[in-house]
Amino acid sequence: MRGLRNRWTATRGLYIRLLASSVDVYFTRAIVDIMESIDQRNDWAGSLRTIQIALDDLSARPQYGSRIVALERRWTVRLREDPPRR
Repeated sequence: MRGLRNRWTATRGLYIRLLASSVDVYFTRAIVDIMESIDQRNDWAGSLRTIQIALDDLSARPQYGSRIVALERRWTVRLREDPPRR
């Protein structure tokens, strides 16, 4: 997404929170773009569970899965939903 770097970090965090609450694939792709433009995890801090649910289906797609894994490594947080434990 063009123009993300010139947005305030608070605005980018707000974008992520709002887009994550909509489980639309179009918006989840934008979440990844926005997250890649943010330098610190605190700048997008919100409901991790909501973000995990939003990114879950997208992470199965090869073109996005590796990008999501890179973000997980960058911030040492799990962005994909964990499978239920028995």
